[in-house]
Amino acid sequence: MKQTADLFALAFFLFTCFLLGSVGGMITATSVNTWYPNLEKPFLTPPDWVFAPVWSILYLLIGLSGWLIWRQRAPERKKALLIFLIQLGFNLA
Repeated sequence: MKQTADLFALAFFLFTCFLLGSVGGMITATSVNTWYPNLEKPFLTPPDWVFAPVWSILYLLIGLSGWLIWRQRAPERKKALLIFLIQLGFNLA
């Protein structure tokens, strides 16, 4: 039973993080094509194709970190989850 709850929680955290990442991406996608190509970028700027896999890995790791916090049974878990949710909100903003 605990394994099922852990897997469900993992799926929930990953789904939530990827959903928020997708929403944020849809919001910025409407304007990125207008201003980003015109920026004067330093020579170390990665190519455009790098951003999608990197953001995907970041959201995967964010989801895993939330799940690891959720699995803790420490008294600080509620506070840590609140901080996690706040950072997700900042990430979306």
